[in-house]
Amino acid sequence: MLNKLRKKILIVEDNNDDFSILSQQLLDIGYSGNDILKFNSISDILSVPDEALEVIFINLSLIDLNPVITFRQLQKIFVRVPLILIARPRSVKAALSLLQEGAEDYLVKGAYDNISLQNTLQSAIARKHFYNTLDNARTDYLQLFEDSPMPMFIYDSTTLRFLAVNAAAMDTYGYTREEFLAMDVMGIRAPDDAYTQMETIKLPAINSFYNSGRRRLVKKDGNSFYAQVYIHNTRFEGRRAGVMLAFDIDKKVLMEKKNEELNEVIRQQNEQFDSVLSATEEVIWSCDAADYTVLFINEACFQVYGYTPGEIINDKDILTNIVHPADRKLVADTFNLLPIVSKVSVEYRINHRDGSLKTLVTRAVMKKNKKTGERVITGITLDVTQLRAIENKLRDNVKEMSAILESIAEGFYAVDADWKLTYINKEFERILDIKRADIVDHDLWDVFPGFEDKEFYKAQQRAMISEQAASFEEYYPEFEKWLYVNVQPAKAGLTVYLRDITDEKKKLLKIEAQNEVLKEIAWLQSHKVRGPVASILGLAQLFNYTDPSDPMNQEILEGIKFASTGLDNIIREVVEKTQNSGLPGGEQAAANEIKA
Repeated sequence: MLNKLRKKILIVEDNNDDFSILSQQLLDIGYSGNDILKFNSISDILSVPDEALEVIFINLSLIDLNPVITFRQLQKIFVRVPLILIARPRSVKAALSLLQEGAEDYLVKGAYDNISLQNTLQSAIARKHFYNTLDNARTDYLQLFEDSPMPMFIYDSTTLRFLAVNAAAMDTYGYTREEFLAMDVMGIRAPDDAYTQMETIKLPAINSFYNSGRRRLVKKDGNSFYAQVYIHNTRFEGRRAGVMLAFDIDKKVLMEKKNEELNEVIRQQNEQFDSVLSATEEVIWSCDAADYTVLFINEACFQVYGYTPGEIINDKDILTNIVHPADRKLVADTFNLLPIVSKVSVEYRINHRDGSLKTLVTRAVMKKNKKTGERVITGITLDVTQLRAIENKLRDNVKEMSAILESIAEGFYAVDADWKLTYINKEFERILDIKRADIVDHDLWDVFPGFEDKEFYKAQQRAMISEQAASFEEYYPEFEKWLYVNVQPAKAGLTVYLRDITDEKKKLLKIEAQNEVLKEIAWLQSHKVRGPVASILGLAQLFNYTDPSDPMNQEILEGIKFASTGLDNIIREVVEKTQNSGLPGGEQAAANEIKA
């Protein structure tokens, strides 16, 4: 007897593999094994009470003979249970036709995932809950209407104007309640809706239900989407009215269209498959997993191995014997992993029939034939001989370039077009005391934050945009260094050279400071020193050498003494400036300047 406390998921499916897939997905989204019932045919479920069921999944192929008639009979028996169709890709049109007959939804085998399944179940159960509640609890009608997670509308059946909308409708469509009540049903119909009018919403019978099908509706922001519209005619505030539910199925419809496009692509690809196999340069093959007998190999094998498909199929040992002896164990060990990992890849060398040595890459997978149980290995083999030669050459070039950059006396770094640091040499590390491991692959401006006002930032931005080289000198208090920076545009970013010129700058600045001191000393010589000297010389001419006791001589000597004192003060000032400037020679240099 069915457990009435927990409603069941009933699956009508005669294919055990398909049942296993669906039941496992139900387990993945939260159901238990006790929640799931399996029946093999439609007739087996006719005696199951609908109140014990939450949802019925039906394999559409089981009602292919008379789908419409059979489905109508099921609807009469399971009035309250949502019916979800499981269809194969070729049966999608039949599934769509049954939606008009009342099927809640459909899923395409192999084209849905757990999220799609869960959304489909939730939508079906929500609709069931709504209808059951509507029938059993009319008094709670308005509360149910308002709290429903699905957009719902009540409209006047004559004028089509909205009479009420729920919160979900306002959230979904973006209109306020007042804006909705000023509109009619046509206001949310998209211009590209397939129907030219909404006559189908004017149903004559009270309590009648109608599936209006898929419609194109539009939100306030102008975005349109597909919706599944259901209409129930009733009475609201004393007038004939319609209750409309609009489920967003935009993703489902887009997925259906995508599936149609993919099916068409698959059809075209199947038509071209044989020609592709014969034209491709890669070797495509399959073999028996038990003894490695080759079952299929395309014509590319002649170019890669030097043997025709017929030769390889008739002699399975060819592909083993041509493997380079040093690589045979690697190949054998790799293929021995297939039963464990099911997918392998190996690179190895072979001796071509013409005597040349080739490097190949083989990728292989192991699959089990569901019908026969036999295991088959399928794979693709690529000739990468030239590619590896190019890679080796590039690797040598990179090593050579790296050696050059590591040996230069300038710091060097490179950035790509996104300002990511791609290379830094050791001189850069030394100059800025930064470890390359800490900043390689980082954004340049994350490494040097706050540099937007510096020429370091501006010059590189200009070079990146205009592809023009730039060079400049700038002081960086962050590093207490003067740097000479040379920015060069590169194909995919910039290369930047920098040199520490701090010592050069210090010497230059010292020379400039000393020159300023010399200018001051020269000015003292030309203006201040000459005054006292001229005074001394003039007074000396007035001295009475004939009569040293002449009273005037005393005054002249006082004047000479005063002038000499002034000259001594000037000499001391020159000496002090010379010593403070760091000029070599100190007082001697000052004396030399005065003498000059």
